[in-house]
Amino acid sequence: RLRAVNDKIISLDYKSKVSAAQVANTHAKQEIELAVASALPAVGDSLLQALGYLPYVTVSKLRTPYTSPRWPGITIDWDNVESIGMFVELEALVASAEDIPAAE
Repeated sequence: RLRAVNDKIISLDYKSKVSAAQVANTHAKQEIELAVASALPAVGDSLLQALGYLPYVTVSKLRTPYTSPRWPGITIDWDNVESIGMFVELEALVASAEDIPAAE
């Protein structure tokens, strides 16, 4: 996924798929985020196409992030997704797989 803000790419992200068996045990999935120094979206598109990927869907949203002293280490994002509606995402980042049970 290419993540862009104000028509500049800020990161190239990978999120693993989660199988049904994995979901039964945990909602965690591997994520890798590579920061990018404000590249144009066309450059990112060219890179992904050179790697064999094709555009699938573009999601435009307005994100409002929140943090709470009550839940340190957890981010709460309120997304207004164009043509779809409102969503809330709760995320806890962990350093290793051993930290997942405590985060859940």
